[in-house]
Amino acid sequence: MTEKFDFEQALADLKAGKPITGKDSVLGPLVKQLTEAALEAEIDTHLAQEVTPKTPYPASLAMLPVTPMPSPLAAVEFPTMALPDLEVSTSKGASGLLVPIPTLPPL
Repeated sequence: MTEKFDFEQALADLKAGKPITGKDSVLGPLVKQLTEAALEAEIDTHLAQEVTPKTPYPASLAMLPVTPMPSPLAAVEFPTMALPDLEVSTSKGASGLLVPIPTLPPL
């Protein structure tokens, strides 16, 4: 930490016309000392705290066993069907580009 703020020197600097605020001001060293002390206290407090894991639910529920939910689609049978063969031919459209035209075979 920096040296202690000298109030007598600050008063003499004020009488000599030195600015109160800003860079190289009378109160600059005091503001620096206060800021450093506050940050040091904040770091000390933060480091002294115990780290506890955060849970998204109350602590009383933390020890309950978790069972996975079955998927609602697990018991559903999906039908299978044969798809007919498709034939695709192309034709020039109005813009001159090739346009695919699917044709189904007769049933």
